[in-house]
Amino acid sequence: MTPATVAMELPVARIDPSPYQPRRRSAEDGIGSLAESIRTQGLLNPIIVRAKAGRFELIAGARRLQAFVHLGRDKIPAMVKNVDDATAASLALTDNVERENLTIMEEAEGIRRLQDEHCNGSVEQVAERLGKPPLYVRERLALLELSPRVQELLDADEIKLGHGKLLGAMTGDAMVQERAAQLAATRRWSVSDLEGYLQSAAKAKPKRAKPTSRPKPISPERIAGLIQELYDALDRAWSELPPGRRETLTAELRTLVQFVQGKLGA
Repeated sequence: MTPATVAMELPVARIDPSPYQPRRRSAEDGIGSLAESIRTQGLLNPIIVRAKAGRFELIAGARRLQAFVHLGRDKIPAMVKNVDDATAASLALTDNVERENLTIMEEAEGIRRLQDEHCNGSVEQVAERLGKPPLYVRERLALLELSPRVQELLDADEIKLGHGKLLGAMTGDAMVQERAAQLAATRRWSVSDLEGYLQSAAKAKPKRAKPTSRPKPISPERIAGLIQELYDALDRAWSELPPGRRETLTAELRTLVQFVQGKLGA
């Protein structure tokens, strides 16, 4: 049986890049200073690889590997792991997050890729693989729903995760969301500053006049469709609801059933 992990020195020329590297920026950023640190102090943490097709595939340590190339060294200390694709992708993402090598958007994109390619779309499976709470995963996935301009500001670290969460809770015109994000970046607002601005903007927004005409009646077909949508939504979300919320929702559904029964008996 092949050991799960083996420590050895590997020829640099036999190590191929990771296909699961979440970082979009060049691995050569700051390589000179890292190489100098390795030259004077040695490599504190070996890179992580796995054997593949007679060679080795990098899992974690792209910048450390580049530093060894920069120093002209032929071999590098490595931990060779016997892992599958999903584990390799998880380790690549976790290593970069722990070393703070990723922007928040690179992390979000890495989580989405892990979710889509190796976790059957499950947030819980992603969270388990990364050793993070499901909320951690959901918050970062939600950033991918923001407008492209807001994502650019997050990627450039001009606004933070907290700003992104507030902006993601906004409804309405994307241009309003982008303006708020740009103001937060330009004026270097804290999350509290942005929250105050959004609250003030919401209060100043003129209320729409109530329509004077009666709404059109909903067809029986549309009512049937809405009932089916309710069934589908409950089927998807029920297992994720906390017990207290289930009890509240059950009471609300009973009220709805009583209302419908009253209409049918009228």
